[in-house]
Amino acid sequence: MTLNYTVDDELIISRSITKDDIPSIAKHGNNETIYNNTLNLPYPYTESDAISFIEMVEKSVTNDRIFSIRLKKTNELIGICAIYWNQGIMTRVIRVLVDLAMNEWGFIRIEAFVFSWNIGSMRVLEKVGFIKEGILRKHCFKNGKHVDEHLYAILKEEI
Repeated sequence: MTLNYTVDDELIISRSITKDDIPSIAKHGNNETIYNNTLNLPYPYTESDAISFIEMVEKSVTNDRIFSIRLKKTNELIGICAIYWNQGIMTRVIRVLVDLAMNEWGFIRIEAFVFSWNIGSMRVLEKVGFIKEGILRKHCFKNGKHVDEHLYAILKEEI
């Protein structure tokens, strides 16, 4: 069963990602800025990578936590949570996802890890109500270097 959640007049969040989405996933994933701000996304990102991603989602026991962001009018996939930025889209989407996670799915805490240079994502989280809990120094390995990540979290009683 496909579940869609309305974000606003333009966007929906869908729990459906299918092989029909491969061209859109490859198109939006093939972006150096996205690569620089994610831990495991390859660059360049190809349709083969999109196929591997969909196969991973299909096999994952937590695949119910992976969402697509779609244009309401056309149902075109324009992102998988973090593919779009600087248009206010993610703030709108994250607000809805936090509400769903806390009020429908029973979460009491949501965490987000953000690279030090990704100020835009930090601002989005802060707008939604996430609180910066600290900096995890040299927490992961990216582009041949150990890099810091900022830990943000929001609790159910804070929404």
